[in-house]
Amino acid sequence: MRAAQHHKHILVEKPMALTMGEMDQIAAAVEKKRVMAMEALMYKLHPQTQRVCRDRSSGTLGAVQLVSAAFTYHVPDPADFRLSRALGGGCLLDVGTYCVSVARMANARRTGEVIGAPRFRSRSDVDEVFAGMLRFGEGRLATFGCALHGPREHVQDLWIGSHVNRAHSLCAGHRRPRRDHPPGLAAAAKRPRSGSVFPGSDHTSS
Repeated sequence: MRAAQHHKHILVEKPMALTMGEMDQIAAAVEKKRVMAMEALMYKLHPQTQRVCRDRSSGTLGAVQLVSAAFTYHVPDPADFRLSRALGGGCLLDVGTYCVSVARMANARRTGEVIGAPRFRSRSDVDEVFAGMLRFGEGRLATFGCALHGPREHVQDLWIGSHVNRAHSLCAGHRRPRRDHPPGLAAAAKRPRSGSVFPGSDHTSS
């Protein structure tokens, strides 16, 4: 807010706000001072993402029927800010923002119906696992899952065409073992995932 008052553009870490009231205040401030504010979702500036947007706008991509996204990883420290509700914690406001953002980007329209199911764990007061579905009208759907307690995985697929016979991976799926994985997750993290359909792409992470 203070940056907007000084006519400064704003690049802020996710989540930009914790409530709709806060978001309305930010929107009013930047509109009044004619500055820009955006969350630091770096995937939007990746050449791969920009290509998808161009192909979608030109019609080359075809009609997006389904977006399927997943972003999970493991937060081992119970004192991590991501596990604090007061500090904007929870997997939906953390890595879930990527899933929702790419679904809206791929469909280039506002979300209609939203269905979500969080799972809370005893070690925190935030959603550590979240599954959701978004409807965009005309039969277009998006499903996603995110977690703060799972193997490291980031994959976003766009299912395209009237018969859903083509798939484009916006972000190449990947899993990798980590030292901080809880028992049982390291083996799952070693299982390979399919790569991106765009050669030379690199992976994004939180």
